Amino acid sequence: MIRNEVRMTVYSYEMAKEVSELAEAMGCKVYVHIKLDTGMARLGFQITEENAEEILGDVSGIIVPGGFGDRGTDGMITSIKYAREHNIPADCVLNMLMIDGIGICGVCRVMIGGVQKQTCIDGPVFNAWDVDFDYILNRQRSFV
Repeated sequence: MIRNEVRMTVYSYEMAKEVSELAEAMGCKVYVHIKLDTGMARLGFQITEENAEEILGDVSGIIVPGGFGDRGTDGMITSIKYAREHNIPADCVLNMLMIDGIGICGVCRVMIGGVQKQTCIDGPVFNAWDVDFDYILNRQRSFV
């Protein structure tokens, strides 16, 4: 899997360490999906300000998958904040509420780098450093 760049999901520190050591022994980079706990405390990492360095300290890039509502949002935002502060490239998938999917309704508006965009037309993947999460969270609450 490592040699063929198959992206596996890593949901525990022990698993991440084992995969990293194996890739290092093979002289390869490993691409993993770090499973974030969505707030239900069942599976995955709970990323907080206190443990972000331990969990994300050795990564060279981050892709943050979309979340729904407020579940797991804290860990996603903390991961992106860590990436920004440590100059780690990061992309973010925004799963915004959409009505028509062609840009007419404007419900999926987001602010990216100070510019208003629509996830149905311009996204859903954006440079995570540029996403205004305060705007998104406030806007989403209007529709829930």
